[in-house]
Amino acid sequence: MAAPGLPRVAYKEVAFDLYQDRPNEAVFDHIRDALAATDVLVLSSNRLYASIPRLPWRYPVQIRYYQLLFAGQLGFTPVYTATSYPTLFGLAIPDDGGWVDASFMDSSHPPIHILQKTRSLSPAEWAALFADAIRQPATATRHAP
Repeated sequence: MAAPGLPRVAYKEVAFDLYQDRPNEAVFDHIRDALAATDVLVLSSNRLYASIPRLPWRYPVQIRYYQLLFAGQLGFTPVYTATSYPTLFGLAIPDDGGWVDASFMDSSHPPIHILQKTRSLSPAEWAALFADAIRQPATATRHAP
């Protein structure tokens, strides 16, 4: 799908699969390489950054990625954020506080975050930011070991 006003050849989509179970070092390499090839990052759903932290024994590097991304430490700056809440009689009903099933919000009106790369990190910065997460054990199970 082309971005509005841009021909398809004007940009390249970068695959970013954070649910895949891989060794921590491979996850780190995937994140680092994907972000190196990315100028604009679009988070069109909260599905990953809301669910991944619930499995710290499975996704330590991915959790660290979202912590650093939202803290502005990966060289990306927010340029656009949008939230659209359901309304009743003209009153907005914020439903992102955990009291509504996440699948409802995700399928009908997910929050949108667009971040633009403002600087590239050095290899030493990458290593320092993710060192602790890479060292943590990761177990690909649904329940804590």
